[in-house]
Amino acid sequence: MNPAVRTAQLEEAQRQPLLMIASGAPLGECLDALTDAAGRLAPGVRACVLLANEDRNAMPQGYSAHFPRLLPLRSRGCRLARR
Repeated sequence: MNPAVRTAQLEEAQRQPLLMIASGAPLGECLDALTDAAGRLAPGVRACVLLANEDRNAMPQGYSAHFPRLLPLRSRGCRLARR
């Protein structure tokens, strides 16, 4: 792929989620758009954003355009290691 086309794709992938955030779209939709962009820009890649709870010891929320909606349910209660 030519560098100019790749640059245009990267810029659009950045612009779309930022426009969604600026327009007040729900967080889940913004994160789904971000993970979708990752998959489009890198074929074969699947992305997921898991959000930690306030204590940073579990992941009660997850967002992805590529994984089933059940993924966050499966990650609930997973403990996060402290460093």
